[in-house]
Amino acid sequence: MKLFKFPAIASDAITAGNYIWVDVSTLTEINALADTCVLKGSGWTITMTVDGDDAAEKLLNTSALAAYFAPILLEYNGTAVHRHESQKVYDVWSGLDYLGIVAATGIVKTTGTGPLVTLAVS
Repeated sequence: MKLFKFPAIASDAITAGNYIWVDVSTLTEINALADTCVLKGSGWTITMTVDGDDAAEKLLNTSALAAYFAPILLEYNGTAVHRHESQKVYDVWSGLDYLGIVAATGIVKTTGTGPLVTLAVS
């Protein structure tokens, strides 16, 4: 098991004290859609909703999130768990505030509020 900890995000802000924990070794899909980036695994789905000034900017943001997460999560995907990896929790965006997350992922919104509207699990 490779447990990753994501901060919950709602209304363009990190929801203090709320986290999403998923086993990324079961990751099966990363999808960049019109205004959502979806990460799917066995028994979990993380949906990140983005904003933008138009459809092109939204798709640019979902594509940027998918490109950001693919190399990070795929490194820990599958069943080849090493003992030291299986005993660690990976804290996604550790120590970053909302603006730090936006900068790290490269997502943008030309005008108005932030580009990452929500990050939730279902």
